Amino acid sequence: MSPANSKRFPKALVVNDDQDVSFRTYCRLNHAGYQTNTAFDGMERIPQATEQLPDAILLDF
Repeated sequence: MSPANSKRFPKALVVNDDQDVSFRTYCRLNHAGYQTNTAFDGMERIPQATEQLPDAILLDF
């Protein structure tokens, strides 16, 4: 595998109950080169986050 093919893209998880905000954040992060997942409920993604270990988790309180 060449170094160009082995580039690792950072992973982000966006958790927000506002679908519009979540979608806009998802689009901006994807455009910036992040592999992005979204969730509308934090409990929905806890198992996935512990398995995939995202580099960043963005959430609202």
